[in-house]
Amino acid sequence: MDDLAARLSRLDDLEAIRALKMRYARYCDNGYEPEGLASLFAPDGAWDGGSLFGRCEGHDAIRRHFSSAPDRIPWALHYILCPELEVEPGGERAHGSWYLWQPCVRRSRDGSERQAWLAGTYRDDYVKVGGRWLFQNVVIEARWLDGPQGQPAART
Repeated sequence: MDDLAARLSRLDDLEAIRALKMRYARYCDNGYEPEGLASLFAPDGAWDGGSLFGRCEGHDAIRRHFSSAPDRIPWALHYILCPELEVEPGGERAHGSWYLWQPCVRRSRDGSERQAWLAGTYRDDYVKVGGRWLFQNVVIEARWLDGPQGQPAART
């Protein structure tokens, strides 16, 4: 019976981690909601977008980072695919990787907009805090795949 309980607990943990990542995607797709995104991280959690997007650590820095994201990406749709998840023994920490495919609109400093795609991978570390899974670290390795030349951004 203990084995069955452990297996069910692991499955519950995996499903909770998937739901966490989907909430992350939905907050991003809804204008990069700073409060919502920060709430998904442990208090000392970090989001690391590398040289493309920068790094921020802690709730305040994560809020600041995402509050300005719509200035650069006013529209995006995050397709987060093919998870590989592993819960550590003890069920308090986990790790995962995901693919990202993101059609979006990029805004240049001059205010012009164009269609683009962002492709990459996420490497996440998760921690269970008060029975709730949160991000400890999110690392995205991404690159721009620009849309067709001369095509203005099409938004409705």
